[in-house]
Amino acid sequence: SIPIMPHNLSTQVAVYVSKIFIANEANLSGLGLYTVASQFGNIADTVQGYVDNAYGPWLYVKLYEKEDEYKEKIREIVKLLISVIGLFFLGISLFSQDYIILFLSESYISSWKYVPLIVSVYAIKTIYYFYVEVLFFFKEASKKLFLATLVSSFLKIFLSYFFIPQLGINGSILADAISMIVRVLIVVVISKQYENIGLHVVDFLINFIVIEFFIIMGLFFSYMRFQDAFNIRNFIYKIGVVCIYIMVSAILNRHQLFNVKEYLLKKFNRVKRGNS
Repeated sequence: SIPIMPHNLSTQVAVYVSKIFIANEANLSGLGLYTVASQFGNIADTVQGYVDNAYGPWLYVKLYEKEDEYKEKIREIVKLLISVIGLFFLGISLFSQDYIILFLSESYISSWKYVPLIVSVYAIKTIYYFYVEVLFFFKEASKKLFLATLVSSFLKIFLSYFFIPQLGINGSILADAISMIVRVLIVVVISKQYENIGLHVVDFLINFIVIEFFIIMGLFFSYMRFQDAFNIRNFIYKIGVVCIYIMVSAILNRHQLFNVKEYLLKKFNRVKRGNS
């Protein structure tokens, strides 16, 4: 467990250092806006953290048993999972504005504009979650895990030092995005040295582009006309965008959904026969 300690601590240290830079450069009101927006980002990260908690043990079984076409099965389920995670990312990005306007103080209203950017950083982190489990499966690989986090955390602090004075909160988010890309690249490279589990980075990039497209589409009227006020028509429009995303995701993942349906039916029939 010792290599995991710097892996966890360095990330937290980098976050707190960034907040210090923001407080110094953008004053405490800017820090308050960033903190509120970050809470929604934490919700997004928590969602994919829960998915990862279920995905990890399932992946370990697949890597241990190595059944026929196990890599294809891993890729199919991961493509479905990242679409589901994307649904949560989209919902948080679109409806955080309405929550902040309706339930928080007026001084925090502008914080919603940073939420989609922060969520986008966590969308990049999705790749990290699905590759890092390979490092946890191999004991020797887990010892290298802290390299990715330490390098990305120091890079985040370094970039924040230069970006935040020039760009404020956006500078911190930009530093997060760049350091997260570096972390993902390191983890992907290390994981492939131990086991190629059949994942394609292109699948994640396509999913990221789809999510960003729907976020931009869903927030179009929020940015153009309703930045500081709740509007029921805009709210309904966002719901419509989410519904379209669900339909598009269902079409793109129809094969995976069919397999899940077949699995659930077989399981239901076994239980039904057992009870009878």
